[in-house]
Amino acid sequence: MPTWLATLSVILLAIMLIKAAGTVVLARRYHRRRAWDAVAYEPVSPRVTVIVPAYNERSTIANCLEGLSQQTYPHVDVLVVDDGSTDDTSEVAERAGVALDSRVPINVTRKGNGGKASALNYGVLMTAADVVVCVDADSVLAPDAIARIVEPFADPSVGAVGGMVKVANSRTVLGRQQAMEYIAGLTLQRAAFAELDSVQVLSGAISAFRRDVLKGFGGYSRDTIVEDFDITVAVQASGHRVVLHPEAVAYTEGPLNLGDLSKQRYRWTFGGFQVLRKYRSVLFTDTYGRLSRFGLPYFLIFPWFDVLVSVLFATTLVYALTTGGLLAFAIYLGVMSLISLAMNLYALHLTREPRRLALWGLLTPLFYAHVLTWTTARAGWGYLTKKSAEWDSLERGGHNVLASPNPVTTDDEAHVG
Repeated sequence: MPTWLATLSVILLAIMLIKAAGTVVLARRYHRRRAWDAVAYEPVSPRVTVIVPAYNERSTIANCLEGLSQQTYPHVDVLVVDDGSTDDTSEVAERAGVALDSRVPINVTRKGNGGKASALNYGVLMTAADVVVCVDADSVLAPDAIARIVEPFADPSVGAVGGMVKVANSRTVLGRQQAMEYIAGLTLQRAAFAELDSVQVLSGAISAFRRDVLKGFGGYSRDTIVEDFDITVAVQASGHRVVLHPEAVAYTEGPLNLGDLSKQRYRWTFGGFQVLRKYRSVLFTDTYGRLSRFGLPYFLIFPWFDVLVSVLFATTLVYALTTGGLLAFAIYLGVMSLISLAMNLYALHLTREPRRLALWGLLTPLFYAHVLTWTTARAGWGYLTKKSAEWDSLERGGHNVLASPNPVTTDDEAHVG
């Protein structure tokens, strides 16, 4: 292997190892401290409205409402906002609401199509609840999810709370890759940023907000196509904290094929660049505290580091195949796989999930990670060349169901929508 390639490989692997170690240390502190517990404050029982924005979600909305009807939290109602669906989403939701024999009131309203941010703002205006919990229509909440996610609001400095999201459709290879990605991503990386008080994104699958905080800065912005990223930054810009509650769990249907996965991640990344441009004046400053210093700059820098890792992976592979230097490639792949395996095993330990899911995570350095980084590169190029990106409908299979004890062999987990 050429000296320059070997040197670059060592440098990138060293950065990966340092980044992984730092993430684990911070996440471990967050989980050990149970930083989401507002133990210094009196428990609260705010009135909660769950807002479910829906556009052409006829195959998932009934499962979503069934999960909401089983919530153990007593002070909750549900509002489905049909954002101009062209199918019978509203009718399915209304039938489900009537059929569910529950103490949780379920209401359905319709509006013209204006996008997810518009639907969420409409729902916020239609409720007088203290806290609004925003839930994607392809998500199903665990029965205690609402009870858990309102707990941190006992601390008056907390303006928003995010939950834990798992992938429901995990029978396929792609589903298992997504399942492992989200368990590790939320349990480790997002917890690490929560420890630093610099959470960038609250998942659309389950996130809770003080209603008066949302109204204070005008609610969800329509400036970007990633309203969850945008609103998370806006809450912290308003002077309120954002925390992660890993025991408030939502199960959601992940993309069913590589095409939909690519479309989803393209939008997320493209929208992320929109958010960075919107808040570019605060990057690397103290304006929003650690979010400005760490959270937002991380999104600016490390996606491109991952792209560089993928380029190096491909370069090393081509060199190995053309020169017979398979040992160098095996070492590079082996170190990447060991780092991934160690982080995945620790994330599964923290979430008490079966460890064998980590074996599927070993495929990440071989294929899955490179699909994501290729999408990052395409989104970056699309943004720089001023291409447009919109929310496209994804294929739905109705796999958003509550979990069973075995997340690897049953459709029991969920992803962020």
